[in-house]
Order: sequence, then structure tokens, then C-alpha cells
Amino acid sequence: MTHELIIEKLCQNGFRSYLVGGAVRDLFNNHNPKDYDIASSADSNVINQIFQDSNHKINSVGKSFLVTIIDGIEVSQFRKDVYFGYSDKNCEIQPAESIEEDLSRRDFTINAMAFCPYTGDLIDPFNGVTEPA
Repeated sequence: MTHELIIEKLCQNGFRSYLVGGAVRDLFNNHNPKDYDIASSADSNVINQIFQDSNHKINSVGKSFLVTIIDGIEVSQFRKDVYFGYSDKNCEIQPAESIEEDLSRRDFTINAMAFCPYTGDLIDPFNGVTEPA
């Protein structure tokens, strides 16, 4: 199953879903992405329910990561990092309320964009399109 079909199916079931991270950056720089990551308002249980009747390989990575892998494509619930100390070891991943909150945890502004090929929506709260690659 392609990333476009996964996003389409999630959107058709009423969940906001976006291509995120390096794949969006690569597409804007006219490169073929090496991998595709999807962020969605659907949680892992719902993602599993939506795709359970398909003939595709589905693997839940774990509740602590909020990630499901469908045919090798990571599909995560919108996430945020909550720190309770001074190192990356003192961090808990929790569900986020919005795609903007999810994007705020990403490493570079050009990686903090989301694109929905189903609706054509581009979410770019940190002006990643204008950042030089």
C-alpha cells in the first residue's frame, strides 16, 4: 500500500492525516523520498481497525511510541514530547491535539512541515518552505 492510499483511507474515515518529515522536505527539493512517514489524528487502535481487513502487513510498534507500521510505512498518532528532566532519556511521548503540536517536536523547520496529498493541504507553521535546504 502506498503512502497516498494510507492517507486517503484515513481521511475518508474522518481523520486528519499528513505526510511529514524528510519526505515532505525531499518532495519540495525535487528528490524522491527514501521513506515516508505519516502523522494522523487517529490513534493506534483506530488505525489497526481501519486497516485490519486489508491484505497488508500491519505492525504496532508499541503504545509508548504511538506508531503503527503499514507495509513498511510509519503511521503515527499526532505526538508531543513531554520532558521531566534534563536529558532525552527523561522524555515521554504523549498524544498531541494537533498536527502543529506534532510538528513542533521535529528537528529542523524544513522537516516540520506536513502535506496531505488527499486534500492538498500544506501545514508549515515554522516557515520551512523558505528555509534553504
